Amino acid sequence: MPIKHDALIIVAAGHGRRFGSDKQQALIHKLPVLVHTCKALTLGFKTTVVVTHSVNHTASQLLQHGIAATCVAGGETRAHSVWNGLCALNESEYARVWIHDGARPVVSNALCTRLDHGLGTADGCIPTLPITDTIKRITTETGVKTVDRSVLVRVQTPQIFRLSRLKYAFTQTQSWEAFTDDASVIEAIGGSITCVTGCPNNIKITLPEDCAYIEALGIMLY
Repeated sequence: MPIKHDALIIVAAGHGRRFGSDKQQALIHKLPVLVHTCKALTLGFKTTVVVTHSVNHTASQLLQHGIAATCVAGGETRAHSVWNGLCALNESEYARVWIHDGARPVVSNALCTRLDHGLGTADGCIPTLPITDTIKRITTETGVKTVDRSVLVRVQTPQIFRLSRLKYAFTQTQSWEAFTDDASVIEAIGGSITCVTGCPNNIKITLPEDCAYIEALGIMLY
């Protein structure tokens, strides 16, 4: 199914506690992070929903940059914000939904193509990267234990799902408000998730220096 029939949810309602301020409004090359993220996903989605804590401001800002989107209010957790975005979509209109972090402004069309092809008949498809650092688990105040990293991966967004299955999973899963990953909700009902290779440049902005890093690296911004 072509992406032009799909819906996109951009989750941009975080409080930026580790960043120290609203990271969606931090500047990269003089433009807010959220604007970069929206511009990077220029794949012709049928509709885009941006979940934010500042609905009026975000709607005005995106309009100023020629970005057409429906803005809805975020929740107290990421999962709650995703649910709010899902509630703005009707299963009769969209078979598939993409969910992306507003704080990931360097997403490539090549990654989206892999996800599009990787979904197949599964309920969802996610991008992953191998862990190259040694991983240790702290067992006591003075003790650590090395974890087998060969069975672990890092997970990125965007993630793509069958809309009806994802909404159903939310209604059938207890304590989903605490989930930090959308695929986890599908996993909780025994659904199927496929994986494709992620992109090392698909950085999630967490700290102010991440913005400077993207600028200094000169990596692709759509």
